[in-house]
Formats: sequence, structure tokens, C-alpha cells
Amino acid sequence: MKNWILLIPLILLEIGSMLNAQSTIRGVVKDSLANPIPYLQVLLNQDGKVVNLAFTNDLGYYQIFGVQSGIYDIAVGGTPTCSNTYTTKGIYVPNSETKFIDFTINCSSELLEKEEKYIPPMLYIENNVINDSKLKKQKIGVRPYKYKYDGLGGNLFVGTGFFIGNISKYVLNPCYIGMNLDFIIRNMVLQFDDYLGFCIAKKTMEFSDDKEWPKRRAAFNVMLGGNFGYIVLDSRVIRIVPIVGVGFEAIMAPGYSPFLPYYKIGCYMDLKFIKLFKKNPSFNENEDNYTCLRLSFGINPHIITPRYKPYFKGAMFYITLGMGGAVER
Repeated sequence: MKNWILLIPLILLEIGSMLNAQSTIRGVVKDSLANPIPYLQVLLNQDGKVVNLAFTNDLGYYQIFGVQSGIYDIAVGGTPTCSNTYTTKGIYVPNSETKFIDFTINCSSELLEKEEKYIPPMLYIENNVINDSKLKKQKIGVRPYKYKYDGLGGNLFVGTGFFIGNISKYVLNPCYIGMNLDFIIRNMVLQFDDYLGFCIAKKTMEFSDDKEWPKRRAAFNVMLGGNFGYIVLDSRVIRIVPIVGVGFEAIMAPGYSPFLPYYKIGCYMDLKFIKLFKKNPSFNENEDNYTCLRLSFGINPHIITPRYKPYFKGAMFYITLGMGGAVER
């Protein structure tokens, strides 16, 4: 019994030595533009079998703990952030060492990779542990800032409006078709839009200049506007852009064409997970080249008190759905 008691410390010491002999593999995975690739799968393989794995965080860093001494292959990719899989073979990992291996990947073509001793700033490493609290966090899904990025986007849509205020008593909610054209510079969006709408009078409106809009008489309305937006969220599945702008509406009723300038406060969302033209290799390459469905909504309050205030005072809430997309220039 005493012999077993004496052996316990030796066994614990041996276990501690085995644990201390384990190594760690660390690194960062970036694309060809030096942007980190988040949520990427990193597999550690030995003799054709997966022995460990990790995922990159939102800054592209990964860590694989508890690695025994030996020769390994490391495979990266195979996730929505990079659907292709690339493997680096014959990586030797010695005992009790932190090995730094970085990858630079072009997910659309071929892998450009290098194995080197990575010496990160001391701010990020303390006692061989990455201190995430000292890293400047990047919001999940926000597109990395690209100094030279610009592009074009657009949308063909159908929609409807919902009048609020006094105008809702006299005019039925309109239906319309239209288009947007987006000029994208970095994260800023300059948008031009125009609609052609169709609405019907609920009641006869008699105006002070001996004109009227008879009940049940239809009229077209044309709307033109310019908007400024900013990309607040851009992932591989959705892009969200709040917008503000100004425009005007002209109602072409029989013998009557009021001019109604308005503000616009709204938002559009490109639903990239609903891809259009999936088989066309020219589109849907990444978060900057895609086709999609676009959902837009917002409100158009009047800039000034409209002419014939008793009939047209109010605003319109709009919602549209269309076919859209963007392409990097």
C-alpha cells in the first residue's frame, strides 16, 4: 500500500510531463486582399485522418491545442466563407512548442500559402495566449474597409404604398413599378430612383380653381428622387443600407397635376442568400459581385405643405420587392 502511495506522485508527474509535451498551432487566414476570413474550418490531419480541428474567429485567427509531436497536414476551407478546400502537407510539429502558420487564400481560384514563423505584436500575445480583449473587435458580417472599392448596383421592383394622414381618406393606396441605380464608393451609396404609380380617388375632390378629381377616376403618378445611403452590414447572405433622400411626385389626374416634393427615410436589404442567375459564373462570386432579391421600405413625408392641403396632407409608407444586385468595378 505504501508503495502505491509513493507511486501516485510519480504518475501525476508523468501525466504532467505528457501534457506539457503537447504543442499548439496558431495563425491567421486572410484572402488575397489581406482581409481576414472569418469562421473558416481548419482541419489537422495525420495519416489521412482528422485528429483535431478549429475555426477562425471574426478576425481570421485560429488555434489548435493539444497537438502531439509529429508530421501533419493542415486543410483549410470547406465552409460558406470559402467553399473550396486546400491542404498543406508535411508540417512538422515538435514537442512543447507554439507553431505559427499563416495562410493567404484566394477562394475563387487557387491557394497562395506560406508557412513561416509568425511574430505577432505583443499586444495580441501574452504568455502564448491570444488576448482577444485587447483586439479591436470587428462586427460580425461587416465588410472590411476597402480603400479602392467602388461599384455599381441596382434594382427593378414592384411595390405598393400605404397613405397615412388626411390623404388616405381620398385616395386609395397606390401600386407602382420602378428602378434604382446605385453608385457605390467604399461603404457609401448614392442612389437614384424613379417610380411610375397608379392610384384611384375614393371620393370626388373639388379644388379651389374649379378643377376636380372625380370619384373612382384613376391617375398615374410619377416619382423621381435621389438618396444617400451607407452600408452598415454586408455579409455573404445580406447587405443592409439605410438611406435618406429627397424627391418629388407628380399626380397626373385629368386636368390636374399637383407637384408634391417629399423627403425619403428608408432602408433597402439585398437578400444574397436568394441568388438569381445561379448558373452564370459572372455573378455571385463574393459579397461584392452578386445577384439577389432586394427588399426596400420607408416613408415619404412632404417637404412643404402641399397644395390643396385638405386633400393631400399626409405621407406614404412604401414597400417594394425586386430583382437587384451589385458588381465591383
